[in-house]
Amino acid sequence: PPCVMPATERRMLHLSLFSELVNRSITSRALEMQIAENLEAAHQLSAVRRWLVVAEMSSPDEARAYLLRAFRLAAQRGRHEAMPEILRGLSVAARKMNRQPESVRWSDAYLRVQASVRS
Repeated sequence: PPCVMPATERRMLHLSLFSELVNRSITSRALEMQIAENLEAAHQLSAVRRWLVVAEMSSPDEARAYLLRAFRLAAQRGRHEAMPEILRGLSVAARKMNRQPESVRWSDAYLRVQASVRS
């Protein structure tokens, strides 16, 4: 289904988020986080993309946490077209934090999750 959340509840959420944005009571990054959390709660695959947007707006350490959240969601849902982008983002975040790139380890983990989902 397009959204698990009831239509009236979804409209109220959209109005609330729009009002907060117009009144500048939340930043665009905070808005993106709220949208991602709500999409995740509604079991929407688009939550993965929203976490990628939030990661781009964040520091390397925070970006890593949001990318891991996107990775977890994408892996739970099976195949997701954003997986290469998530793995690239994890490598970039690791380089910015002067850590060893994690994309190889995460791609191995993703393949294991995919194998377990198929069986």
